[in-house]
Amino acid sequence: MSKNLPLVSVGIPVFNGINLIKRCVDSIINQTYLNLEIIILDDFSQDGSYEFIIKQYSENKKIKIIRNSRNIGLTENSSRLFRISKGKYFFWSAQDDYRKKNYIEECVKLMEENKNASLCNSHTVVFYKDPKQIMHVNNLNSINKEKNIVKRYWKLSRNYNDVNIYGFMRSSCLQNTNLWMPINGSANNLLFEMITLGEFIQIPKNLFYYSGKSMYERPSPKKEYERQSKVKKFFKYPFIILLYNQVLSIVKKKISFQTKFLLIAVVLIDSFLVNLGKFIFRILNIFLNENKIPKIIINF
Repeated sequence: MSKNLPLVSVGIPVFNGINLIKRCVDSIINQTYLNLEIIILDDFSQDGSYEFIIKQYSENKKIKIIRNSRNIGLTENSSRLFRISKGKYFFWSAQDDYRKKNYIEECVKLMEENKNASLCNSHTVVFYKDPKQIMHVNNLNSINKEKNIVKRYWKLSRNYNDVNIYGFMRSSCLQNTNLWMPINGSANNLLFEMITLGEFIQIPKNLFYYSGKSMYERPSPKKEYERQSKVKKFFKYPFIILLYNQVLSIVKKKISFQTKFLLIAVVLIDSFLVNLGKFIFRILNIFLNENKIPKIIINF
């Protein structure tokens, strides 16, 4: 029966995740959906992750285990995972996240019913360190099934969240993107490419659990870049490079000139608002604890 179902590829990038990886992989193995290709790509871990994975999962025929000969960073590792996958659908599963057992089954059903969708995701529970410490639940309410490309691009820019980079994607759409680029904001760039290629749809259930971080744990742009990529391309002002790549990807897409013009206008307006918001937040954060900053500023 599983042979009649579309193949779903799951790419799991691993780096020094020995204490987290079992929860992640087990949540994929235990899915109710059967036609799966699970690819675990260890990025030259030094904590015994690769050896643990081999010991735990080498006999599972659905799982392909690969190890890089050197550490290439999250962006390159994630792109490589997609390139070696074969499924009609694909998603990345971070080593510290997990999904309920019917996540894939429900995503496949909804994507098969919505041929114009490029990405599907469920409501996403964001937790801090322990799944019991829930910070919030993310959704795609404002974007769900929005057919107008300019409207959905604008709505994504105003309701953007990185969790959807780990959403359920149509491989034929993903093939027409730059995947994970060696830039700060690579996930941002990829999601905006995907939304120009099709609608974003959602399952209104909490099926995906995402491991979040406190704002105080976030590294500097330079350290974040060095953690994610080993390509020596860090730029002092990352938002300018991100802005450049977003505009470039719009120009290259096979859409009308008028649509390109409107999308570029959206990108420029959004970039101004985002950076203004960050500037106000950082100024206030000098004098106030994050919890005391007015909610209107946080929302902005």
